Parts: sequence; structure tokens; C-alpha cells
Amino acid sequence: MSAVHGTSRYGRLFWVGVVVGWGAIVFGVVSALTHWGSVDPPQFAVWIVGLALFHDLVMAPVVSMAGRTLASGGRRWWLGAVEGALAASAAITLFAVPFVAGWGRQADNPSLLPRNYTLGLLLVVGAIWALAALVILRRARRRTRGATLYPHPSEVAP
Repeated sequence: MSAVHGTSRYGRLFWVGVVVGWGAIVFGVVSALTHWGSVDPPQFAVWIVGLALFHDLVMAPVVSMAGRTLASGGRRWWLGAVEGALAASAAITLFAVPFVAGWGRQADNPSLLPRNYTLGLLLVVGAIWALAALVILRRARRRTRGATLYPHPSEVAP
């Protein structure tokens, strides 16, 4: 809710993201601690620090620059859906890189990384952008319907 409508300057989607994000963090920590015997602590630390650095130094600035570039012409009604799809696509791609690259695959153990992870990544990113397209189409319909029913005062001839 915005400050105009209620008690918080953050919207519901922000808080849903906080809950889901922290849930994922807790799940990861509990999983690592539960399976500690099969975890190589130095390698685990390298992965955690490496992913955090990659996110903060590469992924977040690229997504931020893309959002700024899109928004440079002013606030557009479709921008939120595109920015959300960009951020989700970047996060999913970052998560999928080790699987797509086949890191950890062993020739003598075909049960390790047995799926087509490239296809899976393409399907998930495609679904994200399809959802963004649906949101944009819905907003476009609302705008055209609203424009004909309730024109802005500046659009009405004097």
C-alpha cells in the first residue's frame, strides 16, 4: 500500500517477495546444514560468495541499466511488466547457469543432471515473458476502454 492509501510505502507484491525470498534463503540454509556431510564447506562458500558477487556486480547493474534505459523516455504504462519480466528472467537464468553448463555432470553417473536444462530454461523464460505479454495486453485493453469511456480533460475539445 502506498502512503496515500495506508500504513506502508511498500506494496503487497514487495512483501510477498520478501516472504518468498526469505523462505528460499531459510530452505537453502536448512538444506545445507541437514546435508552437511555431503557438502564440501570451502567449495560451498566459494559458490555462495561467487553467486552473491555475480548478482551484485553483474546481474543487478545490467537489469538496472536496462530498466533505466526503458524508463528514460518517461513512465510508460507497460514498463512495470517489462521490468518485472527482465528481473525474473535474469534471476532464473542466473540460477540455471550451473545446470545448463553441466557443471557436476559425470560420465559414469547418468543420474546426475539427467535433463535438458537448456530447454527447461527456455520454457521458463518464455512463460515469464508470455505472462508479461498478457499483463501488457490487459493493461492496453483497459487503457483503450478507459480512453473511450472517460477521456482525459486535455483530450476533450473545448
